[in-house]
Amino acid sequence: MIKATLVGRITVYHHAEAILTYTKDGKISPLSEQIRKKQRAKAGTFKSASDIEVAVRPLSVYDQFLQE
Repeated sequence: MIKATLVGRITVYHHAEAILTYTKDGKISPLSEQIRKKQRAKAGTFKSASDIEVAVRPLSVYDQFLQE
């Protein structure tokens, strides 16, 4: 099935699932790219491991737990 909007967007559906979108400016957006965009929007920003503060302690602290 193919649906067109008044703003020039054409969407191609297969078994009721959008698989391809054409826009007025000639850009083609496959479903995989649409899914990636949605996932990025939902995921937000991630911090790299170097940005996360962690407690630093000597290994002897863990030895004490094992002895108790």
